[in-house]
Amino acid sequence: MSESSPAAAVRGATRSVASFDPWILGILVAGLLIRLPFLPHIYYEPDISYWKSWLAYSTANGIHQVYALELPGQTYPPLLLYVLWLLGSLYLRLWRPEDSPLLTAIVKIPAVVGDLVVALLLCVFARHLWAHLSPARPLAAGGRFSPRVAAAILAFHPTLIWNSSLWGQFDVVIGGIACVAWFLLLSGSTWRAGALLAAGVLTKPQGLIILPAAAALLAARSGAMGIVKAILAGASVCAIVTLPFVVSGHAGKLAGIYAGAGGVYPYLSVNAYNPWWIYIAAFGGGRSCLEFRDDAPIAGFVGAHHVGLVLFMAATAWIVWRSWLLGRGDATGFSSRAWRLLTLQWLAFFLLPTQIHERYLFPALISMAPVVLLERRWRWVYGLLSLGVLLNLMLIAPATRTIFAISQTLSGRGILAALAFTAIAAALALAEIRDGRSAAGSARIRPRPSSDGPRGSTARSEPSTAPARGSAGDPPVEGER
Repeated sequence: MSESSPAAAVRGATRSVASFDPWILGILVAGLLIRLPFLPHIYYEPDISYWKSWLAYSTANGIHQVYALELPGQTYPPLLLYVLWLLGSLYLRLWRPEDSPLLTAIVKIPAVVGDLVVALLLCVFARHLWAHLSPARPLAAGGRFSPRVAAAILAFHPTLIWNSSLWGQFDVVIGGIACVAWFLLLSGSTWRAGALLAAGVLTKPQGLIILPAAAALLAARSGAMGIVKAILAGASVCAIVTLPFVVSGHAGKLAGIYAGAGGVYPYLSVNAYNPWWIYIAAFGGGRSCLEFRDDAPIAGFVGAHHVGLVLFMAATAWIVWRSWLLGRGDATGFSSRAWRLLTLQWLAFFLLPTQIHERYLFPALISMAPVVLLERRWRWVYGLLSLGVLLNLMLIAPATRTIFAISQTLSGRGILAALAFTAIAAALALAEIRDGRSAAGSARIRPRPSSDGPRGSTARSEPSTAPARGSAGDPPVEGER
């Protein structure tokens, strides 16, 4: 898909929001109403108590003092703490009780708002796709996934509802920020992308995971100047957000959150359904996953932590290389290949290292959604991914005793989910290799520049607003399927 300027997709998205469909508003309101009954209730006490303690302390002592004490579970960077501080200030101004079901609902608000925002963003993505692809391509014009359906995919997604309104977790925020930053990188909006990548890192340490691939994509697409612009934008955001903590003398504590992120839970798996879970099931003798430290040697001579780290670094290096190749081509934010690469990065992070939590695959549900809009054949994979993540969440936050009992009857669900996640990663990797070869073949037969035109131009027909038929990562025409 050609663009008249690097930021054309961003401007198109803005226009899509301005000309809004009232049906979309209805879908978002319905998604909110589904979530509301769960908000005042606590389905997993430890995390909700963490949010409340951070909210109460920052409201009473100021946001700059939130790292002064060793508050329970204090392993989060400051961006979400700002949100809790603002919500806490509003709560104490209007209602005096220190704890109540209303406060429980309030600390879940960022996650619920995040759900609805990513549903809206997917709708805008689909609307731009619908408007700019050729009517000859039925997926975008008159096909199954209209903008309304796109909004419904995430607004009514059971795994998103479970993670935000029942559990109160903020994983949707980092998933949404990462996807918008990825889209901006592909659209050439370097400043905005750098700022959002920094915001992701300041939201959760997991924001660091996509930085290598993002840097490779940016370097290939925008060169050294693009890297400089992104770094300046990201550094500005970091400086503004962290300034109160630096001035109050807590910069070391803030830096320690990132430096110590790999040692907080030194276990093979922290309830994550990944290959380490299979290892525990095979050799654990029925013991809990939290009884297996990752510094214990496996194969008699090397610790599992180092094995997982090497595997993850190798996978990330491959994804960085593929991101570089993607950036050297003509992929845009509407390239299925680009979104599959981002999803593969989240899968590599979930499957290979040790110390992984059950929620760490959640951002893949956000990054995989555009793939479903662009290539319908991936919808079954997306359904399998969603089901596996939901089952993994139910292991920790089952909501009711009945649901917990039902989940316990699913014998071997963890092993099956781990195998399914591994198979999905393999399928995405194979698809990337196939599309990479196709793109390389297209580049070899590309016509040479015309001697009559300016340097860098090529003798070609008038450009179309639709992707080339059969181009890598584009949705196939119905007859080609």
